[in-house]
This record gives sequence, C-alpha cells and structure tokens, in this order.
Amino acid sequence: MIFIYQIFRVSMALKDNTFIVDYFVYKNSPFVVGFSCNNALGCDRELAKNLSEAGIYSSLDTLYSNYTIKPFLYTVYYKLGVFLDLRCYDAIDTQYILTKSSYARLYGEQHYWLILGKDLNESMKLLNDTEYSISTDLVVAIENGNEFQMFDAFNHCKYRGGALNITYFGNWNIDTRMNVSLKQAKFRRRSNYHGMILRMAGLVTSRPKDVSLEDYLQDYSTKQQDSMAKFTYAIWTIMAELFNFTIEAKELTVWKPTNRNGPIIKMLIERTAELGGSTGIPTPERLSVINPIPVWPLRTCFMFRTTQSKHIKVNHFLRPLAAVTWYLTVVLMITATIVFAWVLVTEQMSNKFERYSAAFLFTIGSVCQQGSDLQITGISSRIAFLQTMLFSLLIYNYYSASVVSARLSEPLEKINDSLNELAKTNLKFGAEPSLYFNFFIKRSDWEAQQFYYKQWVKVPENERFMEAIVGIKRILQGDFAYHIDVNAAFPVIERLFDNQQICQLTMVYLVRPTDSSIFMASNGSFVELVKVGIAKIREIGLRTRLVKRWAARAPECRTDILVIDPVTIYEAAPAFLLLIFGIIFGVFLCTIERITYCKKYHDHGVKKELHKILSRFYATEKKK
Repeated sequence: MIFIYQIFRVSMALKDNTFIVDYFVYKNSPFVVGFSCNNALGCDRELAKNLSEAGIYSSLDTLYSNYTIKPFLYTVYYKLGVFLDLRCYDAIDTQYILTKSSYARLYGEQHYWLILGKDLNESMKLLNDTEYSISTDLVVAIENGNEFQMFDAFNHCKYRGGALNITYFGNWNIDTRMNVSLKQAKFRRRSNYHGMILRMAGLVTSRPKDVSLEDYLQDYSTKQQDSMAKFTYAIWTIMAELFNFTIEAKELTVWKPTNRNGPIIKMLIERTAELGGSTGIPTPERLSVINPIPVWPLRTCFMFRTTQSKHIKVNHFLRPLAAVTWYLTVVLMITATIVFAWVLVTEQMSNKFERYSAAFLFTIGSVCQQGSDLQITGISSRIAFLQTMLFSLLIYNYYSASVVSARLSEPLEKINDSLNELAKTNLKFGAEPSLYFNFFIKRSDWEAQQFYYKQWVKVPENERFMEAIVGIKRILQGDFAYHIDVNAAFPVIERLFDNQQICQLTMVYLVRPTDSSIFMASNGSFVELVKVGIAKIREIGLRTRLVKRWAARAPECRTDILVIDPVTIYEAAPAFLLLIFGIIFGVFLCTIERITYCKKYHDHGVKKELHKILSRFYATEKKK
C-alpha cells in the first residue's frame, strides 16, 4: 500500500509540475522561482528540467519560518514568475511569506504569482492584499481531481477602501491543458475604480481666499498663476474620467527652500496623498522614493533685452562696398582726376598745379554729390565732366542703397544660449524667488560654475531676488538679466513690451528645456495606473492640447511692422570724428599758411613799425 501511495503521490506531483510549466509558458515568463511540496519526492529536479526544456530559468526552494524573501523574489528588469503551493505548508509560514511580499512591494507589474491550494475560501483568507493594485497579476489555482480551477485576484487599493476582487480565470486539466476564459486585457477589465476617492496634493500660492480650490485650479483667466498646479489638475481630471475615480484636492502654500524634497513627496511616501499635484524635477535623492512621469514642459531662463551695441561702428561706413570695390573706386577716381586735369588744358588753365588741384576737388566733389564752379566750354572737358558725374552718381546710389538695406536688415547681435557667454556680459542680474533656482545655479557642470563664480556671487544678497513684475520692468529698462519661468513672464511681457522690445528679448536657459514630472510614490498602488493613463493622454493628443492651453504663449516678434532704429551716436561717431579731424587739420594748415604769408609779405613792415615804436620810447626817456 505504501508503494502504491508513493506512486500516486509521484503521479500527482508530475501533474502539478506539468500545470506549473504550462502556466508560466502561457504567461511567457523567462524566470521562475517557487516553493513546491514535491522536494521530498525528488520531483523538484524534474520540474526544473521541464522548465528548462520550455526555455525558462528556474530556482526552487523549501519554505521555512522567517524565510528571507526579498533577495529570492526581487526583480527589476524581467517578468518573474513566482509559485507557492499552500497544500503542504503551515498557514503561519504561508501568511508570513505573503505578508512579507506585500511589504517588499512584490505584487506589481514585474511578478506573475501562482498560488496552488485545495480550498478557494481558505486560500483567499491567506492572501495579503494590502499592496495589491491594478497591475497585480496573481492567480489562485484550486486542485479538483485531475484539473485546476484558476481565479484571478486583485485589489485597486486596500487602504483607500478597495475590496479584494475575485474573477474566474479558467481551468487546466491533463488532457486539454490551459483553458483561459478571461481574455480581456488586464487594464481594460480593471480600469473602473468605482468612484474611489484619491487625494491630490499640490503647491498653490496665489489662490484668493473667496475662491474654492477646485474652481481656482480650473480658472483659465489666471493661468499664469500656479500654472503647473493647474495643468497637473487638468491631467488628473482627465485620468479620473478615464478610470472613474474622484479627486480630493489639497493645497500646500509653504515649501521651505531648505527642504529639497518638499512636502508633496513626504505626503506621497506617508500615503496622506496618492497623486502629486505639482510637477517637479527628478533628482538622485527623489528617485529612490518616487517614480517620475514626465508631462509638463519646463522652461526657466535668464531674460534680457539685446539693444544696439554701444561701440563706435567704423565698419558701417566701409561695409556697404566690398574691399575690391573700394580699391577699384579709388583707382578710377585717381584716373578720372588725371584725365580731367589733362583735358583742362583746353580751358586755358596753363598752371599745372592749378589744373590738378581743380581736377582733384572736382572729382571728390562729384563723388560726394556736390556742385562745381568750373566754367567748362571745351567738348573734351565736358565729356570728361559728364563721365565723372555719371560714375559718381552710380557709386553714390550703390553705396546709399547698401547702407539703407544694411540698416533695415541688420540683425541684433544676440549672444549664444550659453551661461558661459552670459557670464562675459556687463549686465546686472536678478531672479524670481523659486524653489529650484539655488539647486540649478549651484550645479557642478562647467557652464553653471562659470556663471556662478563670475557673476552671481558678485550680486549683493539683498538684490538677488525680486518679484516678477519688478524684474520684468527692470528688463524693460535695459542692461538687466532676470531669471524667471517663461509661463510667468510671457503674459506680463506681452502686456508691457512693444513689438520692437519683444524682438530684442533674449533668453539664456539656466536648464535646457525639459519635461518636469508628476511624482508618484514608489510604494504606491497607482504607479502603473498613471503610466498607462499618461500614455493614453499622450497618444490621443490631449497632453499637447493641455500644454497649449495652460502654458503661456511666447510673445510674437512681428518683423513686418518693425521700425528701424534711429541712428545712434555710436553709429554716427565716425562721421563726427571725420568732421572734427577735417576742422583740426584745416585750422592747422591755415595757421601754417598764415605764418608763411606773414613772413613773406609783412615781416619787413613789422620790423619798421617796431623800430619806430622803440625810437619814440627812447626819445621820450631822454627828454625826461
């Protein structure tokens, strides 16, 4: 009888093994770990062999009191199959392992659980659904002769009032093998939360006291205030409609700058809130306790106006013509001077110096569009006169057209979007009070360090931070760079700046444009829900629509109505310098000429006069 019983037990063990292999092949799990009842019969070796033949790596063990569960069942990169046979273990041991698995968060998307038992009610009592969620994949298989009846078990969120949900999954028998009747996608059949209340906590700083929080978070007229919180609330509202849950909003009005993680993350970890109501930037500290889901475009930068350079622009007078054109123009002017001086012989100007002087003055005058007092009668002289005037007319028009075109199309000399380039400017600096500014300004990368030590540390403490309206007005005044979130800045800029000032606006990003994230606690029951929900919202275009609705629109620089800037003193300075140089040079030459003239024509007369004065002086002295 003992021999027959042993044969029966081995036969049943082989049946169990076949079922386990078939189930994890169906789940397409590459790795399986588990606790079976067949080790004493030597059937675990056969189970490991069968799993290996099916392409599944396995590790089997025997359950005992105080078993260290997490290293055995922990996984990050793979879908891990886990089976537990309740039929041969003490209820205390099985409850221990199932409870420890809850504490270790082993009922998520990465684990496929298979629980084998004799009685459905007794097996369900042993389950610990504290950490079950919409992504829990757990099947309880109840032995019934030569087959197993399978039941799917999950709970949306037990600590928020969710109940354990049991659904018939299918059956398995030795002849027909796996017969799964529950074929609907897991998220689709579990997506109804039946109005479960989920708490949302976000940072809200500008809500009027007479307006309810829900109304304020949907108030589009003040979208520049708490725009991140309003956008996040809109995201949660859509997901609440998708999954049929109710949002209970909570506001936080204080976030101490010394608190790097902030009260929202604390509430998520402590489970006083399930949904993050404000977006944030993932940091190494935060990643250890939260899961970030990127949704909101973060754009934070230094803004300032790029005005015309305050340097004397000599090249503005030379730039209209290329160097080769200038050289050829000078050569032709010299040639025209020589030819005109040569033909002036026909005008009875025999003095060679006089001819060349007149020809030179005439050529320069014609190029400068000035008149001439020469009385020309000869045909050859007139031909030379006309060709010189036509040449000067064409060159003058080309030069003028190039100057006008350059002035109309001259771009502002804006700096590159680089903190290092910003550090080289002579601007003054300020920033909007924000939680993340000090974190980003003290980054360890080279560019941030260049700006921080060259510019920011030199700003007095009492002048570093100011309200947005004050900082934007100082941008308008010029020579001031102000750090602000563009969603807060653009509406004010659009109201205060004219079109030309908007076109002069320059932005240097403190952080490259990126997506800030909704935070979910790593130990929460809603991580997979949010991932799937955000993926759906992105796929159908709602996220893009919400960004366009709640993010501030960048003020448009209309180049078609730009008014050309007046010529500044720095641009006209070369002309004034040329005039001053001409005056000084003229006075200098006039002085030399006067001295030379006096020496040539008046020295003798001056000596006579001096002699007479001295003679009279001596005569008067003798009489005395």
